[in-house]
Amino acid sequence: MSSSGTQSAGLVLDNVTCRRGELVVLGAQDHTVAVGGTLLVTGANGVGKSTLLYLCAGLIEPDAGAVYLDGQPADPARPSELVRAGVRRAFVFQQGGLLANLSALNNVGLGLRYHADVFGLSEAIINERARFCLGA
Repeated sequence: MSSSGTQSAGLVLDNVTCRRGELVVLGAQDHTVAVGGTLLVTGANGVGKSTLLYLCAGLIEPDAGAVYLDGQPADPARPSELVRAGVRRAFVFQQGGLLANLSALNNVGLGLRYHADVFGLSEAIINERARFCLGA
């Protein structure tokens, strides 16, 4: 994938393969989603939907190929680099996505806390934004 091709798309999966041990979960996937576009993922249990979404969000690294978010390589080891580059993404878990040891307010503010240094946000501002999202 040329760098010019990654610049015009919000999400690019370039020949991405992901394995779990010897099992190929996703093989040689190529997808491009325009900025503001939608990717719908459906399928039976165990076919790799969650793995694909984790790759798309930059949460895991592919075994082969590359993932780009807003033209930036998605490196799960350096998530703040994407934020510093202006890449914004969200991930909603289907089930069990809340951390049981955190309140609803702290669960909602978790992403902001994770990148508070990049955003320059205080705890008070994070809580204010989380309360707004919760309608509190």
